[in-house]
Amino acid sequence: MKFISLCWNLIDESGHNAAYSRSFTQALAILGHENLVLVPKHCTAERKLGSWYYIFPRRKNNTIYSKIKYLINLTISLFEFKLETSNNIIFLESFTTIQFIITIIYTLLKNSNVKNLCLLFRNNNDINEFNIIIYKVVFRIFNSISPKKLCLYTDSDTLKIFFEEKFNLPFCVLPIPHTDNILCSEFFEKKSNSIIMWWPGAPRPEKGLQIINKISHKVNNLSNIKLYLSEKTQGVIFSNQVIATSDPMSEIDYVNMLRKSDFILIPYDQKVYSLATSGIFVEAIFSGKIPLVSKDTWMASELIKNNLPELIFDWTNLNFLDNLNDILSNSYIINKLKIMNLNYRNFHNISSYSIVLNKSLMESSR
Repeated sequence: MKFISLCWNLIDESGHNAAYSRSFTQALAILGHENLVLVPKHCTAERKLGSWYYIFPRRKNNTIYSKIKYLINLTISLFEFKLETSNNIIFLESFTTIQFIITIIYTLLKNSNVKNLCLLFRNNNDINEFNIIIYKVVFRIFNSISPKKLCLYTDSDTLKIFFEEKFNLPFCVLPIPHTDNILCSEFFEKKSNSIIMWWPGAPRPEKGLQIINKISHKVNNLSNIKLYLSEKTQGVIFSNQVIATSDPMSEIDYVNMLRKSDFILIPYDQKVYSLATSGIFVEAIFSGKIPLVSKDTWMASELIKNNLPELIFDWTNLNFLDNLNDILSNSYIINKLKIMNLNYRNFHNISSYSIVLNKSLMESSR
């Protein structure tokens, strides 16, 4: 059986799109399936597994003309890709509403060649009241033409509840799979006197850029703290205690930085991440590091489930930065993190992902 992964937005190693695609291919290999990965022509992400096809056009700017031209070329490039067998499964993750509609049309027109259409909703950022109507209408049309072909997924219980309520369709929760290269170090075995804090990823407002800027000024007066930020923050954030990391980072550099850190800063926007998951948060737990997160987010709900409210902040008061050593030496917090680490390792992995995916596909064909 062949999976066709439509990775419209996989450009480079930034974010988790590339890591997710590689982990997805590994999960399919466990099940004995092949993964054909369709990516943009200018994609520079590291190709390790599966068969990659560089077919999608580059989006040049945000003018109306450019957007229309891009969507036309995107549609043409997809329809020119030939499905050689009748046992294909279309897999789509990280997509916009327009990309969703294009995929639906493609699947319906290639109906005899497609066994299932799998859609993974990793966040609800593109879901508003108008788009909900579009999705519901399109789903209804699709299911009337191709019953039992649609498989809907998300990666958290909170998103599952949200989407099932909005679409009135069943969703399956998949584990977050891009964790296999993250080995759990000895918890908090420090190799230096400095406390290392890291804010992974590009400096985006919804990921807490303004808060990180405040933290950078605060740590200027705290010589024992080293703050690691993307090199793209240079010219935006100024601090003597800031150390720049490459952006995007290679997978090896990313994992090494994760192992090196003591605290992972996740001051994400509460509206954007109230339901959406964070791969960085999962990786922090995996690697035995302490995540510091915003209240009223999915990350906060996960910490509350594991009795770790001490790691949730509203970021208005940064005095906690004076007491980071107290958190590092708090055996109560560390022991609870160890239990959370074990629970995460049992669920969020490639093997678990393949089992859940296979079970859902078997149930859809009944």
